[in-house]
Amino acid sequence: SYQTIRPVSIDALVVDGNDNPITGATVQIKDTQNTNIIFQQVSNSNGRVTGSLSLNTTETTIYIYVVYNGQTTPAKAVAIRSE
Repeated sequence: SYQTIRPVSIDALVVDGNDNPITGATVQIKDTQNTNIIFQQVSNSNGRVTGSLSLNTTETTIYIYVVYNGQTTPAKAVAIRSE
């Protein structure tokens, strides 16, 4: 059978410019169209965000944002590999 959904594991560390972990930053991941939030989590006391999401096999890129102290980073585009 042909799989139309694939799992993607998330394991990220949110750090400042000095590589110090940031607690309480919101990490958002948006879909290929950069419109729908498909994952959102707040970094823990070690600055880590972990989890998983399910992506449609048609998704080719995801966009990652970090929101902290009212500021949002520019989007980081990440290409999705086909397995």
